[in-house]
Amino acid sequence: MADYEREVADAETKSVEEDDSEEKEEKEEEEEEEEEEEIDEIFFEPTGGPFYDGQNVDIAERLLINVRFCNNKGQVLSQENLLTQKDNDYLDSLDNEAIDDLQYVLDVFVENIDLIYSFSINNEQIEFIFDCVLAILPYSSKYQQSVERISQSLTTQDDKFAELNLKLLTNLFNYLPNTITNDNNNLRPLVMQRLLSLVLKSPPHILTKLMKGKLEQLKSWIKEWKVKDVTKKILLESAWQVARRNCDDEMAQYFLIEYLKEWKNTDNVTDDVMNIASQAVIAAIASEKINTRTFMELANLHIVREMKENTKYKSKYGELYELLMIVYQGTVQDFKQFVTNNEMILKSLGLETDSLLSKMRKLTLCGIGNRLTSIAFSELQQQLHIDTLDDLEELIIEL
Repeated sequence: MADYEREVADAETKSVEEDDSEEKEEKEEEEEEEEEEEIDEIFFEPTGGPFYDGQNVDIAERLLINVRFCNNKGQVLSQENLLTQKDNDYLDSLDNEAIDDLQYVLDVFVENIDLIYSFSINNEQIEFIFDCVLAILPYSSKYQQSVERISQSLTTQDDKFAELNLKLLTNLFNYLPNTITNDNNNLRPLVMQRLLSLVLKSPPHILTKLMKGKLEQLKSWIKEWKVKDVTKKILLESAWQVARRNCDDEMAQYFLIEYLKEWKNTDNVTDDVMNIASQAVIAAIASEKINTRTFMELANLHIVREMKENTKYKSKYGELYELLMIVYQGTVQDFKQFVTNNEMILKSLGLETDSLLSKMRKLTLCGIGNRLTSIAFSELQQQLHIDTLDDLEELIIEL
């Protein structure tokens, strides 16, 4: 009897568990349907315009429906299903009313981009949707606003999408025309700035992969773009930071000096920019390469002259400016006198006296060579503060 009762109890328990399981599955299905309905409401809301008539519907479906990112089983469509030549010909013939409806699609995309990232199964789906958006972007009635909103949205996604978003921003940048018109209004500089900002937040391996060989091209782009002073400053400072993080000292020095050139007499000098200027001077002095042009450019910059002329900063940066001028125009004797008076300052700046002395000897020797056609070795030894002829010969050979 006891065995029978246990069997009945087990059967009832099993039945309850099966009912619970079925109820759970039904609930999950209902939740999935609700999610799909939520997406449907967002993406398939009719506007009443010609977009939902004829061929426009087909293009819209491939853009927002056939992707099927909302059903958790989505498959990325093949490239040939994106937009056909027939579609492109059709888009070229759209009237203003139809173009307004294409703008509606772009607006929906931007307004719900967070949802797209949440429901997409993989990066390929997001990239496919983005490629579709780029395909209809030229027909946007709010072209500039659409680009601004899309690029801004791509910079605010979760860090796990960093590499994908960098790729998408790069695609958007490459897609934009380089020629500045009233329609694009300098959109390339805007997208590049957002791209650089995102690069600075990315892991080092992504930065290196993305920016390898690109900084040289960025130099020419910034020269070509006719941007306002503030925008140019932001671009150059970001480029400097990217180059520095990428351990490209030469590019970093270039962008840093170009950035400092943008600070004019009328600009309000800040502590931050003075600190950046001091970094530029220290980097140039400490560099293994001797670049007299760099010394000349720095010495002539308004922001660098503020180290000596601005009473607020003279006490902090005055000696650094003096050292720069010695390296630029001074002699070994000038340098040795500076070291005697400021040895602790050199140490605080992380500058090695012996290394700088060697650099000053080479610079002084070059200066003598430019002024004189001949000079006795003994006089050279005296001016360069070198004890032996062997050391002098070694210095000449190094040049």
